Amino acid sequence: MSDYLQNPYLKQVLATLNIPVPSPEILVRNESPIQYDELQNKVVVIGTTDEQGEWYKALNQIIGPKSRVEYYSESMNILILDATNVNSIDELEKLYSFANANIKKVKRNGRILVLSTSSKKATDIAEVASKSLVGFVKSLAKEVGGKGIVVNGLRLPTISELNKNSSLEQIWPLIHFFVSDRGVFITGQTLVADSGIKGVEYVNNGNLKGKWALVTGAARGIGADTARAIAQEGATVIVLDVVQAKESLEEVASEIGGIALPVDITSENAEIEVRRILKEHNAQLDILVNNAGIIRDKTLAKMSPDQWRAVLNVNLKSVIRFTDALLKDGLADNSSIIGLSSIAGIAGNMGQTNYATSKAGLIVYTQQIAAQNAKRGITANAIAPGYIETPMTANLPFFVKEGGRRLSALKQGGLPIDIAQAITFFAGPGGRYVSGQVLRVCGGSFLGA
Repeated sequence: MSDYLQNPYLKQVLATLNIPVPSPEILVRNESPIQYDELQNKVVVIGTTDEQGEWYKALNQIIGPKSRVEYYSESMNILILDATNVNSIDELEKLYSFANANIKKVKRNGRILVLSTSSKKATDIAEVASKSLVGFVKSLAKEVGGKGIVVNGLRLPTISELNKNSSLEQIWPLIHFFVSDRGVFITGQTLVADSGIKGVEYVNNGNLKGKWALVTGAARGIGADTARAIAQEGATVIVLDVVQAKESLEEVASEIGGIALPVDITSENAEIEVRRILKEHNAQLDILVNNAGIIRDKTLAKMSPDQWRAVLNVNLKSVIRFTDALLKDGLADNSSIIGLSSIAGIAGNMGQTNYATSKAGLIVYTQQIAAQNAKRGITANAIAPGYIETPMTANLPFFVKEGGRRLSALKQGGLPIDIAQAITFFAGPGGRYVSGQVLRVCGGSFLGA
């Protein structure tokens, strides 16, 4: 499922014929088990608007032993822009100046992370200045995406707010995800690190060891890759899909040492069977991934009632019933719920009124259960994939696929592993600081931007 414009032979032919077709950068992905010392050979430059700021000192303390932090470099892998002390519009110019002087020094497949502060005590002007960086991140991502460089933002708590619940070391998995070779198809996004959710014990690897996970729609594509990624981190995974996909489902379960559950998610028997398996193993779920979904694309004027009902039933109604049931009996405290939405649920898409409605509803539902279950330490987040190279999208018309690929900052489609790694991030230590949010894994798609 590679992009034909990245084919070296085609690139050579186009160059010989002097046809100016820009080829997208081949993204460097790290698909091995997570190690939080992956930056040892990476050059990191940290720029700040205030060298006396608490976060600037903390960043050097956290990142210094894990990478090659330099104050100045003509070539860097990672550029971190610390704007946590920006309290006015004028102070934003300090950020601009440092970025302006260093942006061309970031290598291809590099990472840029913009840090701001989300403080409960911030003044109105400070909040305006800090939140305006969302636009900075989105725009810069579109400017450098052609080189495979991704740009994202994190709104961090103040150091004092962070220390109420966590240590500096425990927030490293959150920062690590955005500067490592894992979130390679995520760009132009800003997440808020919520210090109100307690962190988990910091570990170097196997961060899901002993955990139980359930992935729906896991027989192939994104669901199968997600099950593999979560299992790779040490979790026991129940893979669920329709009975018709039993053979593929059992192959995935066998590969990862998991448990196959062939059952229709729209049936109430689904949650009963999940509880049966958990009871047999004296376990509770720590991770629930609501991935199962279908499409029945037609323009609204041509869409039948059955096509409308089928999509809403599988993609939304059954997700709500299934998740609510497991929240009552099955999901452990301090667990993680991840829902698969879509940029169609954010931006809409022609011929997908049913699908877009279901995916927009899933976002709202995920945000609701995040708020309702925060006291139990349960996090709930949604992921909105853009154009992903899957068996399903392989059957789309050529020009539809081309639009999906090229209408993004990275000028290409993503892979199922990109979604799987984002889900694994939410399920692990870094995800403990994020809840009730939507993360677009879309390569900086212009749709709904």
